[in-house]
Amino acid sequence: MDGDYLHANVQFDREAQKEYFIPIRISDSGVPRQSAVSILHLVIGDVNDNAMSEGSSRIFIYNYKGEAPETDIGRVFVDDLDDWDLDDKYFEWKDLPHDQFRLNPSTGMITMLVHTAEGEYDLSFVVTEDSMFVPRHSVDAYVTVVVRELPEEAVDKSGSIRFINVTKEEFISVPRDFQSPDALSLKDRLQLSLSKLFNTSVSNVDVFTVLQNENHTLDVRFSAHGSPYYAPEKLNGIVAQNQQRLENELDLQMLMVNIDECLIEKFKCEESCTNELHKSSVPYMIYSNTTSFVGVNAFVQAQCVCEAPLMRRCLNGGSPRYGENDVCDCIDGFTGPHCELVSVAFYGSGYAFYEPIAACNNTKISLEITPQIDQGLIMYLGPLNFNPLLAISDFLALELDNGYPVLTVD
Repeated sequence: MDGDYLHANVQFDREAQKEYFIPIRISDSGVPRQSAVSILHLVIGDVNDNAMSEGSSRIFIYNYKGEAPETDIGRVFVDDLDDWDLDDKYFEWKDLPHDQFRLNPSTGMITMLVHTAEGEYDLSFVVTEDSMFVPRHSVDAYVTVVVRELPEEAVDKSGSIRFINVTKEEFISVPRDFQSPDALSLKDRLQLSLSKLFNTSVSNVDVFTVLQNENHTLDVRFSAHGSPYYAPEKLNGIVAQNQQRLENELDLQMLMVNIDECLIEKFKCEESCTNELHKSSVPYMIYSNTTSFVGVNAFVQAQCVCEAPLMRRCLNGGSPRYGENDVCDCIDGFTGPHCELVSVAFYGSGYAFYEPIAACNNTKISLEITPQIDQGLIMYLGPLNFNPLLAISDFLALELDNGYPVLTVD
């Protein structure tokens, strides 16, 4: 360091280390003297002085409702220590071009065309490199593309988790130290863990949304089904009950199970607050070297209103009455306006998960109970686990104590 100039004492090699973070103390001449440390981010430039070798990669695509437009899904990968050498490469199909995908010969970007059917596609390419320091040479590159169509019901009935201290690229990629046929990404490990929790096959679980937030949190949405899709209350409830187990298996921390933008009082809205799920047929892309992920762009936003529940279709085998709006003919035992089951019995150890109640300025909850014991928890609204990362402890509990109802609110 010479005054305000930083000089290099050695020759750098980007292949050895790509970047440095250098702390520099800066002081003024005031009385008293003030000092602070500033971090200088130094990026080492690259010279294309290494030959490439054959590479393979995998791209997983969720096609929401089969409506994805033409979509850039990832770049052809070859193994190369240099990473600023795209201008020295040329990409072409090894055999005939595939009728469902398009290749950009200059960038190696693969584009999925509209109406691409669900399935697995094996694509083969030839990549040619020629630079001042590397003689002209060509290698093969292989890309496996998996396309899976996702129905709207899967998104509407999805559970959600907000993770901290992980990037979207880290979540979808297999670490280079674990590149083996059996190695799994964090996304795949989560899918496997969820299948065990929900007692269903891995193929019945979809982790379809991975979105990075500005505050360095990562939002993940997932669904599971036997037949039909499981309710989000069930998914989120089971995950919350097993949060510590999942965190240990993934070596990740969860900030929130069931992403709720209304959770922190008066943060987004002064009074009433409702979570609204936004969905788009335009996919969300995450690119990495050997793994790319094209997911569903679905996220929750806070709306500062208290909306009444939307009209639902007739449930539990009911059918709409001809010529009358929002009137259902229901089978015996289902007496709700949309053929809901309006009563339930518990025998000692049973419980039920219900949809969370919106944070309305004025909320009315009505229920009728016919207890046969004089002690027990009737209803609870609030966190299932203590989370030191999220200092929220608001809850409501309705209990039966010696035959008398007791309401506790924090």
